[in-house]
Amino acid sequence: MMKAQIRLMHEWDDMPDRALPWAEYLLPIGAGFIPTIAGDMVWVEFPYDGDSRRPMIVGAAQDWAGGIPNVPPEASGQAGQFIPPDVPDAPPAPQLNPTKDAVLNRNGLLEVRSEGGGFAITRTSDGTTIGMNESGQAYMISKADLFLNAGGKVTIVAGNQLDIKAGGNMSFSTSGTISFKGGQIAFIKG
Repeated sequence: MMKAQIRLMHEWDDMPDRALPWAEYLLPIGAGFIPTIAGDMVWVEFPYDGDSRRPMIVGAAQDWAGGIPNVPPEASGQAGQFIPPDVPDAPPAPQLNPTKDAVLNRNGLLEVRSEGGGFAITRTSDGTTIGMNESGQAYMISKADLFLNAGGKVTIVAGNQLDIKAGGNMSFSTSGTISFKGGQIAFIKG
């Protein structure tokens, strides 16, 4: 039923787990959903005439256990921030500005929306990233295969130069015609 069991700290400490009430979530418009994980600290209200059997989770609670805030270190500026692997020729990632950027680090995905207009979603286990930095450079970095599929035409337009590099073999396949058009076409073996 998309609910979470809650325990009021210092009030229900001795209550057995089976007796704890199930809380519904206060959802954003559009029915977005971010579930809690066991141990998350949340704000709870009792909107149904104060009935403690019908709580509602209304948001995450700020905590400073051991002097460290319970937010991603990318948001707070604390130690432990994710450092992406170095990828030659990759554009710079969004610049983090602690306490000003929107940051979500959940289920192995780090999402950053920077104050300067950058955006990135990174799989923290290996650094696979889709993003755009503050200069508008978009990028995809995949530590595994990359697959693109379109139900129609795919067009790549480069205002100046288009480079395609492969560390191994490269193949082209079509059921139609392959055309190359240019002021000069050179095929160089080497």
